[in-house]
Amino acid sequence: MRYSLSALRIAMLALAPGLAIAWVPCRVEAQTADCPTGEFVEAEVVGAVERMYAAAKIDDMAGFAAAVSPGFYAYDSGNELTAPTLMALMKAAHAAGKIYEWRVTQPRVRLSCDTAWVSYVNLGAVTDENGRQPLKWLESAALSHDARGWRVDFLHSTRVTAAEPAKTPTPVTLSVPVPAPAIATGNDADEAEIFALRAENNRAIARHDLTSFAPVFADDAVFVWSNGGSATGKGALLQAFAGDFADPTFVTYIRTPGRISVNDRSERAAEHGTWIAIKRDARGETRYGGDYLAHWFRGRTGWMVRGEVYVKLYCGGPLCVP
Repeated sequence: MRYSLSALRIAMLALAPGLAIAWVPCRVEAQTADCPTGEFVEAEVVGAVERMYAAAKIDDMAGFAAAVSPGFYAYDSGNELTAPTLMALMKAAHAAGKIYEWRVTQPRVRLSCDTAWVSYVNLGAVTDENGRQPLKWLESAALSHDARGWRVDFLHSTRVTAAEPAKTPTPVTLSVPVPAPAIATGNDADEAEIFALRAENNRAIARHDLTSFAPVFADDAVFVWSNGGSATGKGALLQAFAGDFADPTFVTYIRTPGRISVNDRSERAAEHGTWIAIKRDARGETRYGGDYLAHWFRGRTGWMVRGEVYVKLYCGGPLCVP
């Protein structure tokens, strides 16, 4: 992979009040690639950040590595941290009995083709022997998009305490590293095909297009929903989604693959990822989501879904139910 000065571009015109412009190195080949498009690209960017936190919460190094780029680093508490260093610190904190909570709120996303920058307020808490302490961080992240979706290149985090209220940040220049080439797994073509099928299925849901949504699922596929309910067969699946599409509050579901494992004969695959549901009514927007697992198999027409399991791990908004 070759890089050149001509491949550098400005990721956005102004990051935030008082924050300087960031230059982001981009792949020369990416300049001719299609830019991510659609109404829900910003939601996908936020989902990538949430996927990173979900992996950190359970010490899932593989999941964290899938959520960030190979050259990822972070600025936190005055330190520069790589992905392995950050996860080692989290693992040590968990071993000491600390439980961290993170929730991305008030996200503001800016896009420039296959690069993105998002700022947000991270509302969370830490629980230890002294009890649960609510915490707040002001954070920003730079992301890039490839065949596997959005991945985090850089994270900056500033903790806000009662003794130190939020202040206008002093100018600082953020520099995102050039991601190193991914290591080939031997199943790159299969993984890329499954990523592409998932992306197209997400777009069909966003369009509320039942006809385009259906073909990827096997006739006898099995589904376990986030509320504990289940459905067997494509007919039951289409009936459930027809109900979703008819719901005036329903906006979309977004499934973001984090890791895809393919067997040595390219016959079966497991897709691990995170999902987000978006609904809106007069009271505002509701978002809920969590983790999912999908079982893929190679049918006569290509890769198809044999089954999916969804687990809801969070919900925020007026439409939340237990």
